[in-house]
Amino acid sequence: MRRVVITGMGVLAAPGNTVEEFFSHLVEGRSGSRAIQNIAPALRERLKCRIAAEVCCYDPGKHFTEKELDQLDRFSQFALVAARQALEDAGWKEFTPEQQPRVGVCIGTAYGGTESLDTQYYSLYAKNASRLPPLVIPRLMYNAATCQISMRFQARGPCLTPTTACSSSTHALQQEIQVEEKRQGEYQEQQNQEGQPASLVAHFSRAGGLSAPSAAGGASESG
Repeated sequence: MRRVVITGMGVLAAPGNTVEEFFSHLVEGRSGSRAIQNIAPALRERLKCRIAAEVCCYDPGKHFTEKELDQLDRFSQFALVAARQALEDAGWKEFTPEQQPRVGVCIGTAYGGTESLDTQYYSLYAKNASRLPPLVIPRLMYNAATCQISMRFQARGPCLTPTTACSSSTHALQQEIQVEEKRQGEYQEQQNQEGQPASLVAHFSRAGGLSAPSAAGGASESG
């Protein structure tokens, strides 16, 4: 069996936006859950669950131009930033033309570009818009993040997007290992990415999958 090793890591998550910050907060036992910040306060107050493990202190303008942001849902932004961190951690700047066909991407996601979908549903049904932006589909499709990383870093090997709800990241990791073992790709980028708008919080809350503030345990609306 061919050995598979991890050569670089990157992360944007509630506990931290770098590997060092993420790990230190886990060791310290610091919770990433807090009062929801990424939706309007008036809308947040209508939700049964008003806490979430959101990525905080993230400024997309530090990573992307306005033109690039027009093409990227929030979950794809996270994927690209984490991929760049992982490549830098591994000591890679760019892949040569000979390496590119041996570089693959495998990203698990349960929902894809839900923020873009939520925004355009609102435009279409609440504002009665007759036209939607032409880049809606490339932003919200499940494999958007995989495609963006492939194009940005010239990864021309196997590019896969397992989407199996909460087990997506586990399946992505296993699928990546299988690709490596079969020598279909020598270098693989593996991630799990999500960005959840208010509609998903409301759906999960109604289904009993999220805690109300009174049952939040260590997490609270005050942070």
